[in-house]
Amino acid sequence: IKTVNFVYVGQAEAEYLLTREERDFPSLILDVGYITSEVSLHYGNGILAEYSEDFGGGYLMGHLVGAFDLSLQRTTSGML
Repeated sequence: IKTVNFVYVGQAEAEYLLTREERDFPSLILDVGYITSEVSLHYGNGILAEYSEDFGGGYLMGHLVGAFDLSLQRTTSGML
């Protein structure tokens, strides 16, 4: 039998971003990715709630390009 350890990315983010004192209060973390965005509510060493939506920065960029008739190359030139 092989043991596999799993750490949820939202929990890892909370442990990295929040101090022990900050974890004594409810904290909301918003992670905006390229394709998806995730919101998680943390308290103590646990996760109270988590929500993921298929709407990240890439979708937003696409909408801005279309709405303002911009070139994709011009819009992404400041990225990275």
